Amino acid sequence: MRKILSLFHAYLYRFGNDVVVVFDCYCHGPSVKDQEHLRRKASCRSVAPTRNLAEDTTGIGPQEPFLANISNKMGFIQVLKNFLERVGIHVVQAEEDADTEIVSVALQFANNTARPVAVVAEDTDILALLLFHRQSTMSEVFLCSEAGKTSGRTPSTSKCIKISSLQNELGSKACQRMLAVHAFGGCDSTSAIFGHGKGTISKLMDRSGDLHNCCLTLQSSTVSADEVKSAGVKLFAALYGEKVDESLAETTLSTRFRPESLPPSDSAAAMHALRVHYQCVVWAALGRTTLTPTDWGWMVQDGVMTPIHLEGEISPSSLLKVIKCTCTTHCTRASCSCRKYGLHCLSACKPCRGTSCANRGTDLTELCDGIGSDIVFHDNAIYFFDEEVV
Repeated sequence: MRKILSLFHAYLYRFGNDVVVVFDCYCHGPSVKDQEHLRRKASCRSVAPTRNLAEDTTGIGPQEPFLANISNKMGFIQVLKNFLERVGIHVVQAEEDADTEIVSVALQFANNTARPVAVVAEDTDILALLLFHRQSTMSEVFLCSEAGKTSGRTPSTSKCIKISSLQNELGSKACQRMLAVHAFGGCDSTSAIFGHGKGTISKLMDRSGDLHNCCLTLQSSTVSADEVKSAGVKLFAALYGEKVDESLAETTLSTRFRPESLPPSDSAAAMHALRVHYQCVVWAALGRTTLTPTDWGWMVQDGVMTPIHLEGEISPSSLLKVIKCTCTTHCTRASCSCRKYGLHCLSACKPCRGTSCANRGTDLTELCDGIGSDIVFHDNAIYFFDEEVV
């Protein structure tokens, strides 16, 4: 342990005298990052047992299993914090999220000194925060990342990003909505959207002032939950090629599609927007907000902050029931499952195929007339031509 502390001290010595080290907090109950922490823990092959740590502790073992144990991580931070303070290095331990604390400290330096400020971090959340918060009246701020290994064991190169240059390249409007775009596209506390990267989302916002305003709504601390939900559904509708005033349920599909590429329901989109809003407000206020996550798309379950995926039923109740039959009596009896639930027989029913029985509905050719699509919605059921009903 002493060797690790000495190496870390030597590493920090390279950055000069005005060094501030910010540690994350893992000790204040449920957090919106709980799901990300669980995901990282699950990706680790093994978890080391809990150790009582001190500066003279030896044999802590490989890094990944050791830090996968949250108790070990908290103990290591405490030992390192005590050591750094003893050798004269300023240490800050965030009460909630370290990202907002890191940016807050950097901005304080940039406001109070004419010298450039370097932020050494690997997290893209910090880059988004600096692009949003850094003002032209401040001294220059750089975001630096160290060369090393990524999670895939691929070597990464060192980078040093001049924040003002990147702000000028992106433009003021892009930086103004940066928090919403970053959170909407997925971060440690919000889900990523399959097939739609943040670059795609950002370019989409450039096409419409209405979409830009939706992003500003997600970032505003004074809007209502209904306004947030409406803005989120509009953004999703635009992302999936629909008109912003249409429901995501009206999305037209072909017979060939990947389930993961489907748009979310209006309800799921609204809950995603609530979580995005909460994260944006926290970032915009640099952690100083009275909002609580359980009011914005989260619930505490077994001591862990868990996202609420949607409100209400996952689909109409009729779709959750059996909606195809296998009658051999022309579907005339009450035992016909389609009749039982008040539905017409479908093309998936065997052997009638919904065309040669007493319970047939509107002819499929009539439904298809003028639709020009490979999918038809009728009687609370979904018809795929030449396919079975989903």
